[in-house]
Amino acid sequence: MCGILGIESIDKIDEGRFRSSLELLKHRGPDFSDYTFVNGQTAVGHTRLAIIDLDAASNQPFKFSHYTLSFNGELYNYIELRDQLLGLGHEFSTEGDTEVVLKAYIEWGKDCLKKFNGMWAFVVHNVKDGSFFSSRDRFGIKPFYYSINERFFAFSSEVRPLLNYFPELRKPNFQALQEYFVSGVGGQREDSFFDGVDRLMPGHYMVVKGNKIVEQDKYWSYPEKRDNNVSFEKAREEVQALLIDSIKIRLRSDVQVFSTITSGLDSTTIVSIYNKLDEGKVRTFTSFSNENLYNESERSLFVGDQKLNEASFVKDLNGELRIDPKFIELGQTNYLKRLFGVIKHIGEPHSSKAIVSVDQMYSEIGKEGRVLLEGQGADELFGGYVYEFMPYFLWNEVKHGRIGKAISEVRSLSKVYPVKQMVRSLVNAFLVKRGFFKFKLKSLGADVLGQEIKFQKRKRKNDILKDMHSSGLVNLLHYGDSLSMAHSIETRFPFMDYRLVEYVFRLPLGYFLKGARNKFLLREAVKDIIPSSVYNNKLKLGFISPIDSILREDADIKEILYEKDTLGFFDHKKLSNLLERYYAKDFGNTSTIYKILVIKVWIKIFFDNERS
Repeated sequence: MCGILGIESIDKIDEGRFRSSLELLKHRGPDFSDYTFVNGQTAVGHTRLAIIDLDAASNQPFKFSHYTLSFNGELYNYIELRDQLLGLGHEFSTEGDTEVVLKAYIEWGKDCLKKFNGMWAFVVHNVKDGSFFSSRDRFGIKPFYYSINERFFAFSSEVRPLLNYFPELRKPNFQALQEYFVSGVGGQREDSFFDGVDRLMPGHYMVVKGNKIVEQDKYWSYPEKRDNNVSFEKAREEVQALLIDSIKIRLRSDVQVFSTITSGLDSTTIVSIYNKLDEGKVRTFTSFSNENLYNESERSLFVGDQKLNEASFVKDLNGELRIDPKFIELGQTNYLKRLFGVIKHIGEPHSSKAIVSVDQMYSEIGKEGRVLLEGQGADELFGGYVYEFMPYFLWNEVKHGRIGKAISEVRSLSKVYPVKQMVRSLVNAFLVKRGFFKFKLKSLGADVLGQEIKFQKRKRKNDILKDMHSSGLVNLLHYGDSLSMAHSIETRFPFMDYRLVEYVFRLPLGYFLKGARNKFLLREAVKDIIPSSVYNNKLKLGFISPIDSILREDADIKEILYEKDTLGFFDHKKLSNLLERYYAKDFGNTSTIYKILVIKVWIKIFFDNERS
């Protein structure tokens, strides 16, 4: 797990500037940093977080023959691929996955990507023909920014090194800003928030030669159709087997592997299987917020007086799981300062109100560990977001003539989730189209942009879970990678093993919700592994961030909100009127105000004197 950086330019490389750009990735790789000049106009750099094969022989940039590799990520099946390559006559001087990546590319070319099980963004430079082969993992777990024009080709794990070396790239992409403000679109975009800086998309590779993209294509796609002929029992058994093997290979590490654990099914499943695979206690981290921080809106998502404290749930699990837990209480002090740090590392605005809380969690975990198992991806795979998944699940049942089952499920759901919220989710799913967003902003009194909205409609897939997995999840992974690596932590996601994803996306949607139990197939698959209290828990808690009270009470935040932004993105007069309504409690859409704050912080960091 590392940081990568490279530049090919028609001009001579400025070594001092390249070195300072690489230094901006030091948090991603504090153990070793180096770069190589292939010639005076090409430089490839790397910063290393040593996880597998701690020997210096695996440091990068890694050279063999006329190839130079800069690789960020982990190849979990490197042992099996190494044995296969040995059988084909290759020799190895190291014990890790880095050399396997390069030798696999030399042996199979772009077809090596189909053999990889892991997360990655890497570049192989062929010194002989001057080409660069770049690739990003199937789901976009690891980032890959690049900029290319007639003068240069540059790539990086983060956007700041590119802006540092090429200051002319510090130009805002107003289209991206508009779509973010309207709908929260961010890390899943192909273009970034800086005009001229793009992202290699998940599941793609690219070949660059002579500062031109000579080939770019997708090497992996989601299964096309769901198979309604697979029995539930077979699916249950196969999902358990795939999960166990996914976690087993993700425990390959030469440093200790930790795990997060919450009241939820996902992380508890990971820890429970970890227990089966390892005789020792699993070191775990649980972040929690005081229950009184939940506001009325957040409590309204659940029926009754529910216990909304992750720590209390996990403490109850101590007798059933072999864990060595640590609890991290999330506070709200120095919120604005933390937000500046978070947006600096993400490099772009992000709509999640959890980003500051997540950063707090990682900052504490980073003091003790550097490899962390997390449950990211399970909700988008098995239908965990009830309000988003439920409308499509019910329609699927009705469409296939199972009307009685749909009605029964509505009754079960109403005992856990308020009917008002369920109706709202149905309306949002089927009646509110993206084309109405401009009207929506006006109806809310929130059309405060300084230019006309030009929203680009995005195609939705026929399958809601595929849509979430390939879009919203990529956005979550973007900030998760940025913030974990800001504290030199490698996060591993067992639910994002491509074998599991491919298998589950071929299964019927009807397997994922039953009796108000979301992720029903997953629950049944691990029922004999996880504690019964987790199996029966229907609630899903998230990071708590009392952002409304923070926005209203923090004087420094209020000052930034009222300031005129230097890019002229907002219509200052309209925005001031909106803020007056907000502080008079005549406007209650906190998410809109929060996104305004995030945009203004991003502008201050990258375009004002506070630039980093």
